[in-house]
Amino acid sequence: AAAGGGGAAAAATGGGGEELACQTPRRATVGGRIYVLEGELGRGSFGTVHKAREEGVCGEDGQPLQAAVKEIRCRSEKECKQAEYEANLMRRLSVETVRPMPSETSAAGAPPAAAPRRRVSCPLLYASEKVATGPGAWTVTIAMERVPGVPLDEFAREHRSQRSYEDALRLGRDLLEQLCPTLERVAPYCMHRDINAHNILLAAAPPPGGGRNTFTLIDFGLATETSSWRVGDWKTKDIGGDCRYWPVSCWKLFLFGYKYLQANPQQTNEYIYSLDVHSLVLTCVQLIAEVARGQFPEHAKALEKAWRTYWDDAMRFWKQLYACFKNKGEWNALKSAFLQQQVAETTGRNLHALRSALAACATQAAAAG
Repeated sequence: AAAGGGGAAAAATGGGGEELACQTPRRATVGGRIYVLEGELGRGSFGTVHKAREEGVCGEDGQPLQAAVKEIRCRSEKECKQAEYEANLMRRLSVETVRPMPSETSAAGAPPAAAPRRRVSCPLLYASEKVATGPGAWTVTIAMERVPGVPLDEFAREHRSQRSYEDALRLGRDLLEQLCPTLERVAPYCMHRDINAHNILLAAAPPPGGGRNTFTLIDFGLATETSSWRVGDWKTKDIGGDCRYWPVSCWKLFLFGYKYLQANPQQTNEYIYSLDVHSLVLTCVQLIAEVARGQFPEHAKALEKAWRTYWDDAMRFWKQLYACFKNKGEWNALKSAFLQQQVAETTGRNLHALRSALAACATQAAAAG
């Protein structure tokens, strides 16, 4: 997971990405509901996600109910428990999705008429099921809402997504305004641990001002329960997520272990409490930098430069880690190489430059009114 593979098929729930052909359409029964699988949306090391529709059920538009069906192949009890946890978590978040935020509730306890229903920007769970496939092997299937949009990394690569610096800032603001409340709602239940530009979908409005940009956080395959994480699971759970979005504390834990990290209370707290926030903000900066490439005004060029430096180094480290993961290489040799390259120190220096550039942009914006 640390190599950036995350859970299975990160772009699964959206319509984004190029579909892979499904030779023979088949039906899957999940929790007593029948889904017609119409093609693959994505495939990962842990499973496959299919584009699907529920048989005999129509949505609010009168059309067949569109869904995404995620099949997770579990080769151990540990993997099976994690897959079941993902399904149960999505079930709980589906309840939260339609419940108004406390700030949206009147003194009488009723939500105001204009309050939006969706405050947790995650796919709804439709059904889940676990089936034993052999000794010590199971398949956990999760049927969920197929939300519109494409992963942010795919969106940013499209030429038509390029826009002015000001429009890019508005896009970043929309991301934070939608997903910060989502993290606030999710935090009591879980740490996502894999927030990145491939696990956030964007259904973009036509620029400029052509409607609402809608962001959705997907793929809870690496999520872990908040309470157990904070009381000690952080010491023993595998480090999760895409290492390009790791804070320094992740690198320190990866290289030296939890006892070394504990000697630094500030970095320990960062790792225990702030992984998701750190990754979300980095993803926001990445979105702005990619869609406004070459469009930064003079006062913000330092930010663009700081991002390029950060991302170039992050990509360099990620390629080495991914190669070790993919080729089943020697992790201790990789750690020795990372120590020689001063990965943690370089990441810390790049993050400091990025924060300073962001602060300078904020100061300039405040001065300009």
